[in-house]
Amino acid sequence: MISYSKCIDVNVSCEDCFRLWSDVEDYPRFIPFFESVQKVAARPNRYHCRWRLESGRRTTCDIEVDEMVSFDRVVFHTVGCDFPDHCFKVSFRPLGQERTQVELVMTSNELMDELFDNPDWVLDDVLLRFHNLAERRIPYPHLSEEQHSRS
Repeated sequence: MISYSKCIDVNVSCEDCFRLWSDVEDYPRFIPFFESVQKVAARPNRYHCRWRLESGRRTTCDIEVDEMVSFDRVVFHTVGCDFPDHCFKVSFRPLGQERTQVELVMTSNELMDELFDNPDWVLDDVLLRFHNLAERRIPYPHLSEEQHSRS
C-alpha cells in the first residue's frame, strides 16, 4: 500500500472543518481535480464525480463515503475509475477552541504517478485551498512547482 499524508492548521473549530468536509457535493470548491460531484440517489453514500487530472485528461468515477464521524474524520474511496482506486481519510484534531489540525491521507495499492505528477504537492494544494475556504480567504490559483517550494 502506498500512502501520502499532509497536515495543515486552520483557525476554525473542528466542527466547522468537519462541516466543510462532510458536504461532499461541495468538494470542487477546494479539491481542484474534482470538476463536479453529485449525489447518486439510489445509493446514500455514493457520489458521481467528474475529474480533471493534472494531464488535462477528464474522466468520471464515483466516490463512496465509508465513514463520517462527527468532528473527527471523513473517509471515502474511489469506485469504478479507469485508474487505480484510492482511499482518502481526513482527520481533525483540536488545537484549541477555534484552531484545528487537519490531516489528509491518500492511499492506493498502486503508484499514483499516472494521476498526479507529485501527490505530495496535490495534497498541499488541496489543504491550502481548504484552509483558505475555511478561513474565508480568497482561494489561491493552482500553484506552480516554484511557488509551492516557497510555501
